[in-house]
Amino acid sequence: IDDFLSRTLRCRRICIELGGPDRTGPRQDQKNCKDTNDHAGMLTGVSDLLQFAFCTDRVQEPCMPSETDDRPSLPAVTILILFLSLLVVTPLAAWRWAQQLASPTAEVITLEDDGDRFRGHWRVGEVEYLVEEGIDEARSTGTLTLSVTLPPGKDESTDVVISVEAARDGSIEKVLFLDPEGDRISKVFICIRSAGSGSYLQMFQYDLSIEGVNSEGTWSNLTAIPEHLSNGYMGHDTIERQSEMLVRTFPIYLDGDSNSEPTGGTRSLIWDFREGRWKPDPRQ
Repeated sequence: IDDFLSRTLRCRRICIELGGPDRTGPRQDQKNCKDTNDHAGMLTGVSDLLQFAFCTDRVQEPCMPSETDDRPSLPAVTILILFLSLLVVTPLAAWRWAQQLASPTAEVITLEDDGDRFRGHWRVGEVEYLVEEGIDEARSTGTLTLSVTLPPGKDESTDVVISVEAARDGSIEKVLFLDPEGDRISKVFICIRSAGSGSYLQMFQYDLSIEGVNSEGTWSNLTAIPEHLSNGYMGHDTIERQSEMLVRTFPIYLDGDSNSEPTGGTRSLIWDFREGRWKPDPRQ
């Protein structure tokens, strides 16, 4: 085809030099020139198609005709502006999202722990919490009372007060507040330290969801440690809130250790709110 095309184009050039179809001359010459031009145009198109279809055999030559690229494009300034916007907006949005998930700060109204009786009063958001040991009870055993004061509802004019009671085996040491669900009603964690050399920890969780303000809520006992995590446990726990996590740490006792000198290091656990049990701290 290439050889026939080259001969046809040469014929076309000769035809043009002799006068071509547009110049005066014999009618047969004009017809021959016109047929030659038509064949040349048709064969040029066929050659282009064949070259495109078998472009793998002609690597050294461009397979596609060079045409203007009409694909949409963005100016460099626009891309730079978009990049800088993402650089600023993304951390800000993440910070705002984290602020919404973070538990509200507990404001201490009163806190009495003079050795005879524990009594604490806190405000967390619009909710108030009062935790106290029973009056005229021993510190080593007795009861505790939790009172929760909620703001008035849509059809109410006075505060809603919920009061619950539980037995304790020791004295109240600490009260923590966490809102893992983000419903603005914090869970209350009451830490009770037992009397004696073991200084074991008893821990209660009180949960009152925003949908159940007319109920008394639910108590949960968080004291027990799974058996596979309690090896070497002999009390002396500490509980603290780290960010939005409830972390429990205790020393590990090896055979022959005295109560005052554990040598097995420490173990840290995190409370799993979804499964309701203690799990190993992955950071340790």
